[in-house]
Amino acid sequence: MHGGVESQRGTAPTSARKPVGGPPLQYPGERPRYQVIADEVLSQPFHSLPSAGEIARRYRVPLSTAQFVRRSVVTRLRAPSCLMTAAGDGATGRRPVWQQVADDLRAQVTAGRFTGRLPDRVALAAYYGVSEDTVTKAARQLAHERVLQVTPGRRGTHVHPRLLTEDAAA
Repeated sequence: MHGGVESQRGTAPTSARKPVGGPPLQYPGERPRYQVIADEVLSQPFHSLPSAGEIARRYRVPLSTAQFVRRSVVTRLRAPSCLMTAAGDGATGRRPVWQQVADDLRAQVTAGRFTGRLPDRVALAAYYGVSEDTVTKAARQLAHERVLQVTPGRRGTHVHPRLLTEDAAA
């Protein structure tokens, strides 16, 4: 005894102790909980991917687990990347992926498939099978070329008004 408090060490055999906090232990052959939740998220219709916070609240899981769920969903939504095989310039014979994304976005804008506000970065990244940073770099290049207009903050990326007025005049 130390200071009137009896030590708890050794009072219960190791096999009888329960794990303190945390998720239940996984047994061989069981799928991790985040994958099960990701399957459920994908099975439900959604217009935009739920945030990690929304997933955490809906399924009552820690935010870190919800982030794994969201990452898993985004990975599964990605189309097989056909961008990696495109021929291009340079010593390697391939153009950077962000340039390929920019070329395709430019073609879709000029063809009139995109007007007004573009889908968010997550949706475009899933569509092209690339990272959000790749989509951002492509959008910056197109903004520099005055094909797109990136509004600071959370207002999104829009087709440049100059292109919309040219299409209306034509």
